[in-house]
Amino acid sequence: MRLTPSTHRLKTAALAFLAASGSVLPSLATDYTVADLLQTLRQRGTISEEEFQRMSKTNSKNVPRTVETIKDSWFEKMSIRGYVQSRYTHVFEGDDAAKKSFSSPADPSLQRRDQLILRRGRMIFSGDMHDHLYLYAQIDYQASVGGSYSETAQSGLQTRDIYGDISLDHDKEHRIRLGISKVPYGFVNLQSSQNRLSMERPEALNSGVEGERDLGVYYMWADKVARARFKELVATGLKGSGDYGVFTVGAYNGQGLNRYDSNRNPHVLARLAYPFKLESGQFFELGLSGYHGQFVPGGSTDANATPKKQVKQFDDTRAAANFIWYPQPFGIEAEWTVGRGPETSVWYAANGTGTIDPKGITTQNLQGGYITASYKMDTSSGVVIPFSRWSYFDGARKFQTGAPTQKVNELDFGIEYQPWTCFEVALIYTRAIERSSTNATTSTNYLTKGNDRISIQGQFNY
Repeated sequence: MRLTPSTHRLKTAALAFLAASGSVLPSLATDYTVADLLQTLRQRGTISEEEFQRMSKTNSKNVPRTVETIKDSWFEKMSIRGYVQSRYTHVFEGDDAAKKSFSSPADPSLQRRDQLILRRGRMIFSGDMHDHLYLYAQIDYQASVGGSYSETAQSGLQTRDIYGDISLDHDKEHRIRLGISKVPYGFVNLQSSQNRLSMERPEALNSGVEGERDLGVYYMWADKVARARFKELVATGLKGSGDYGVFTVGAYNGQGLNRYDSNRNPHVLARLAYPFKLESGQFFELGLSGYHGQFVPGGSTDANATPKKQVKQFDDTRAAANFIWYPQPFGIEAEWTVGRGPETSVWYAANGTGTIDPKGITTQNLQGGYITASYKMDTSSGVVIPFSRWSYFDGARKFQTGAPTQKVNELDFGIEYQPWTCFEVALIYTRAIERSSTNATTSTNYLTKGNDRISIQGQFNY
């Protein structure tokens, strides 16, 4: 029988009523027929936009969650962001510098020849997968293979972070972090390279956890006020470190990023930090942190030991204190660390040539730190931040084979310009008062003086 226009309108109204009441057959819900019908009725003007939204919500409750619908909504829980840094460095060679190995463990662009490099290529996936589970994963498309920063190292894809935060309460003030993440030691180690003014972290702090990360488990506590402030200090461009808790305790492997534990003896740590806010709106932060463990340097094999104990391990203990006066507009960032750790002493002659201690690796004292002064100017054409940093370290590079002596005494003078939030450029001149090479514990170790450099770096954020 052929339907008349009036009969067709009646049938359409009846179906709309069924959809609104949710009284649809399971087969219709499974085949998404109701959803298609509601879309058709809206397009024809039979139902209003308000009625369409209300009916769609009712119908969606009856549609089963399939693999396809879950995949379609992944973006509702996860976000993607990251940054990329490109850098060019020119070294102004001092006297007889050609005989010396001028290098930095963290900066592959620092060589005796000019070098243009892609320093970092980061992509971050993060989000709340559950009311009590937050996931974070970061990869680097331009990491040095094997964790080496030598000029001959090849670059490749590397895990930087992959961890979960398990919230123990509704307000997420108590958390357990498990996985590969930054070791909560100091301030600058936790501050993202995306936010830091100087191009590389100072050796005094970074030598404790080269790469800043390790596999571990931590308990973190921070009240809602502190967590909101940690977030604000990053979101407003004040160069914050992020939220690593007010009080944190935990344990980690201690052998470095993407390396297995070598002695079945994890490092333990504790950290206390709080972001204060004055009535004027000025933020400042105080922090204390420290760790203790047994470290196994490369090249520390004991030939006289039993087969199951072929490596020597050394006490590895550090404590650090930091004070941060956030740039509003004038800022001060300062940290100092002391401790004891493995070191092969290197003595330097007047010409900078190093002599290796024949005793090899021993446990020795170390100390160092840095202070950065900055001034943040918000202009009509963007954010401009001139800054300077003094960095000093007298210790060892424990992550290099043989744990050679590491001496650093440098001054940075730079300026960062951010015309938009998606792009920034920095120009830095560095006066190298002295810097030792740590490529190996051999006669190629030098203490270089007067080798200054200038670097320019472009960074885009997404």
